[in-house]
Amino acid sequence: MNILKNFFSQWYKYVFWALMSVFFWGWIFTLLTDAPAAKKLVLCVDRPALRDEALAETLSADRPEGIKLIAVHSFDYYIFDTEELRCADLYIVGEREASTYIESFRPLDDSGFAAGGRALWTHEGVAYGVLIYDAETREGAAASYIEYTAEGETPQSYYLFFGAESAHREDGAAATLAEILFGLS
Repeated sequence: MNILKNFFSQWYKYVFWALMSVFFWGWIFTLLTDAPAAKKLVLCVDRPALRDEALAETLSADRPEGIKLIAVHSFDYYIFDTEELRCADLYIVGEREASTYIESFRPLDDSGFAAGGRALWTHEGVAYGVLIYDAETREGAAASYIEYTAEGETPQSYYLFFGAESAHREDGAAATLAEILFGLS
């Protein structure tokens, strides 16, 4: 009886160490399964209805050389860490919200997509995004993974943007992933 009384009088210490253990092993798991920015491509989609794991798995089948991990996340994933959102490699954003995130996008001038014959999203005369989903035709790339228009929503076109702070500005890995993305149905 004395042992139980002693145990329950110090319950907060046991809870503290249990929580510390969870955080420690979670951190270890993240270290083992994550990749550094130079070996990881991140696609952020401004749609909550997203089959992110299935899309990441499909994109990983043809991932560019030197890339260890492809991560696909909804913007909701970054609710507590918006700084990490700013460092993504690619973004899919609706035309109405695109100007909100303009500081996270880089112009298309140096990516080769501006001359690709696709419709572009421009801001102050500078091309930033490439049309990935057309609201008029209701057709777009990766539509089996991304629900571009939910029931009851006003349809809008979506564009693919390249990240201004991407770790893959020079190596072309983000552009390769974009081409793979455009090839998905």
